[in-house]
Amino acid sequence: MRVWISIAGIMLLAMPISAQNQNDGGAPATPASATAPQSATRRTSELQKAVEEFRIRMGQVSSKTGRAGKTGRQNKLTGRLYEYFRNEAMDATQHQVKQAGGEKSLLRRNQFGFSVNGPVLMPKIYDGRGRTFFTLSYEGTFERIGSTALFTLPTSQQRLGDFSDLVDNAGNPVLIFDPSTTRPNPNYDPTREIGPDNLQYLRDPFPNNRIPLDRIDPVAARLVDMYPGPNTSIGPFLLNNYFINTPFENRANGIIAKIDHAVTDRQQLSVNVNRSKGIRKSPEYFPGPANSGSPSYSYDNGGISAQNIYTLSPSTILSLSGGASYSLTESLDGSVDADYPAEIGVNGVLSTFFPRFYLGNYLSIGPQRAVFRNKSFAYSAASSLSINRKSNTLRLSGQYRRSLINTLNPAFPAGLFLFNNSLTGLPGVNNTGNYFASFLLGLVARAEENLVLHPSYFRKHFIDLNASDEYRLRPGVTLNFSLSFEVSTPRIEKFDRQSTVSLNQTNPVNEKPGALIFAGRDGHERSLQPITARIEPAFGLAINPWNDRNTVMRLNYSLNYSDYPLTGSHFGTQGFNAANVFISPNDQLQSIFRLQDGLPMRSSSLPNLDPAAANGTDADYLDATGLLPANQQWSLSIQRDLPNSMALEARYTGWRGTHQFVDSFIQLNAVPLEHLSYGEQLYDDSFRNSLRPYPQYRNLDLGGLFPGGDVEGHSLTMTLDQRLTGGLFGRVVYRLAKVMDNYSTGPAQDPYNLRPEWSIAAYDITHSMQVTYTYELPFGKGKRMLNQDSVFANVLGGWSLSGLTTMNGGRPLIMRPLFNRSGGIVRSLRVNAVPGIDPKVENPTAERWFNPDAFAQPDDFTLGNASRTHPTLRGPIDQFHHLSLTKRVEVNSETSIEFVTEAFNFPNYGNLNDPDTTIGPESSPNLNAGRIIGTTGGRVMQLGLRILF
Repeated sequence: MRVWISIAGIMLLAMPISAQNQNDGGAPATPASATAPQSATRRTSELQKAVEEFRIRMGQVSSKTGRAGKTGRQNKLTGRLYEYFRNEAMDATQHQVKQAGGEKSLLRRNQFGFSVNGPVLMPKIYDGRGRTFFTLSYEGTFERIGSTALFTLPTSQQRLGDFSDLVDNAGNPVLIFDPSTTRPNPNYDPTREIGPDNLQYLRDPFPNNRIPLDRIDPVAARLVDMYPGPNTSIGPFLLNNYFINTPFENRANGIIAKIDHAVTDRQQLSVNVNRSKGIRKSPEYFPGPANSGSPSYSYDNGGISAQNIYTLSPSTILSLSGGASYSLTESLDGSVDADYPAEIGVNGVLSTFFPRFYLGNYLSIGPQRAVFRNKSFAYSAASSLSINRKSNTLRLSGQYRRSLINTLNPAFPAGLFLFNNSLTGLPGVNNTGNYFASFLLGLVARAEENLVLHPSYFRKHFIDLNASDEYRLRPGVTLNFSLSFEVSTPRIEKFDRQSTVSLNQTNPVNEKPGALIFAGRDGHERSLQPITARIEPAFGLAINPWNDRNTVMRLNYSLNYSDYPLTGSHFGTQGFNAANVFISPNDQLQSIFRLQDGLPMRSSSLPNLDPAAANGTDADYLDATGLLPANQQWSLSIQRDLPNSMALEARYTGWRGTHQFVDSFIQLNAVPLEHLSYGEQLYDDSFRNSLRPYPQYRNLDLGGLFPGGDVEGHSLTMTLDQRLTGGLFGRVVYRLAKVMDNYSTGPAQDPYNLRPEWSIAAYDITHSMQVTYTYELPFGKGKRMLNQDSVFANVLGGWSLSGLTTMNGGRPLIMRPLFNRSGGIVRSLRVNAVPGIDPKVENPTAERWFNPDAFAQPDDFTLGNASRTHPTLRGPIDQFHHLSLTKRVEVNSETSIEFVTEAFNFPNYGNLNDPDTTIGPESSPNLNAGRIIGTTGGRVMQLGLRILF
């Protein structure tokens, strides 16, 4: 058994930060550009996070009033009942809905529940007052909330094969060509660059840019009947012509029960049980089985935990705890008995689910995930011993955790079919051809299919031993130190159904390095990665400088390692499962097959334990170095109490991360970029693969588990707290930060030179501010005004106003070229920076957020020289303003009622979307570059009722 040990003091470590976003081809596009779909989704999620934070913060504020705020071991029954209600009739129409000409978004939400606690009383059986207490909480949420997204669809005449209206990003006509007329050009001059006047291959355009109806593939024709048509015309030109405003549905119920029992005066026992379950129906992009939206699913979570605390002596406490939990997520089956491939005419598919069809910048057809079922379990045990002495407190603790996940999650059980624009374009010439035209002709450029015969049953273990000491050197000076020893085991599969490519093995087909090895076979261990052991120190120092108790200075340092994660995928199981890949020999000249012909014949015999079983595929590679993400953080803060119950804190925090888990950022089998000089030859799939380090494979899939990323950040946070004074308390937080990394935008431009990838992180926000506050109006009993029992006191008293305002600066802009003609070997091409031209504009507006003339499309088979993320250009700021008005009515000394009115984004402010950052060549520029189309946001109201007793 391999065991790798490293001492943290020898390594440079960091704070874990990960912001890799993977975009499906059918993900919603922002109004800014059909090629940059993440912005609207990001802004929606920012609003959702802000609303949730506001709800939590304001809930915490209000719970401090009335009887329910007196949580703890009460000998009387206490608790609360609550209901929160939302309906679109109270809301403003969202900005993005108005801009698309739509109606008000659906919003129906009810959140309700109760919480009750008190002594356990069983008449004539048991009286638990002063000894045994219970807490029982229930919450249910039923909601249907409209979700908006903007996509691009083919026009009504393009659906019939008529592309006479097709234009590029500059509004110029785009020709589509007949691939059946492809032939060598006898006048081609190989000494000159390929261009419209020097073509290597000739291809005739379709007359009048129309595909004859008898050339349309019958499978494509059936799919078009299931495909929606445009319903808006936001643009530019023919882009962003399909707007959806369909609801997602969430029905959830959860319950928590807890028992606290004093066994003796020195022993306390508590047991906690929880259970929640529900369904989540994702918004449909269009109705029917071809819907390409996110999958709908059911979920069921539960757990039990227990803790026993012994007071061995006035200075020594022993704690023992344990727990078990589970989580089940399962796709909702829409039509179990349907055979969708047969219905649409796709032959050779080994399952009955609906296939997926990727159409470039058009909305995809078919489900993102047809079927899945993931069930995970976690078992834990922990103990701690705390010894308090005069000058120090020593704490020893240990934790054991066993994690399991059982997963059935094939990516594309009925196949993924990808289409390009090259097969209906002019070979070697940009800005010709069309994805949807290639689809209508049924010309598949690439196809994938997953064959999963069995669930995977993954298991792992984790142990943590910790010793810490808080040492009080003298009054006003405290030192903390802790040392952890962590052992993490890699995953094993219950039936040893896992594999990986070993680069130390020789492939039997081509005698090159790289062959599949299988767990528990041929001398290999059940785990294909080593057990790791790590030592993690941390220390802290707190002092009152100059013996001033109103001032505290804190210095902290810590480092830790992540452990091996368990994920709900079949990554690393090739040979037991299959991932077939079909790729065109030259995706400019010919397809791999036609839709109407179906998938080619292939072997479906599993298991296949041949070392060459993954040849010709994107083979799975499990890193076996034993490196885990190393995380280091340090901070220095000064806190000062101020007059009028205020406090000010300044905190510097730094972090450094090495060996962060990444996926596509690292490309172990990429073609070296010096081979760009081969030019058009790179489109020959066999030739391109022959240039790879391991030519028997295409890519090496890392499963998001390769320790290859680095991150570093620094922040300065200023916090001003107002403690409760005169009915007012609140907090103002300002943060100045900078985060650098090399992986947050996906694949590197040059996989063999990662140094240029180091730049500002895609998620970096330089400036952010948050203001929270609550003010109790000075009227009514116990207040400065109307402090008597009168009608006016009852009407005007008991009111409080709460608010949350957040403002976040824009994220760095990421420039991308309109075309990537690199023979398929540069996965993330950058633009060129034009010398002498300032990318900034003096007063950024939606019409011109930045100067696109400062960037240029790189020439064919060359790299861009601009930074991965732009160092100075930022997107628009986000701001959210929320208010809550609460009226508390004291029914009697034991009971109160609270009426709550909340307004999320009460000014009805619309945040600007991100600008279009796609840069085209001079011959066909993207006229929308630098422009912002639309805003996002809208006021949402919520009414609430709470009864506290």
